[in-house]
Amino acid sequence: MALMGRVTDVINILGQKISPASYEDELRERLAVTGVCIFGRQTGEGDEEVHVVPETPKPLVEAALATAVRQTLAGFPKAHIDWFATLPRNANGKVLRLEVQRAAGA
Repeated sequence: MALMGRVTDVINILGQKISPASYEDELRERLAVTGVCIFGRQTGEGDEEVHVVPETPKPLVEAALATAVRQTLAGFPKAHIDWFATLPRNANGKVLRLEVQRAAGA
């Protein structure tokens, strides 16, 4: 039996497996936003890159955002940053990571 299409909360960057929850919490506090979703996406070369999606109705100051991401995700390669006014959530308030990934790729 194999699970197909499962969205995991674990990101594998340069062989290091991390759970993004603590990084999301730290960025949410640093940026004073209502939510953050961090996920990994494979490149055409097979590497996984980090994507950071803060939830805020207004754009953030780019320099402050870059500094917060760099400090929070120190040791990881460059992160791709997008922002959503509202992150998609289920009835319990949990972020729907697959929908964020699809929308961030569009």
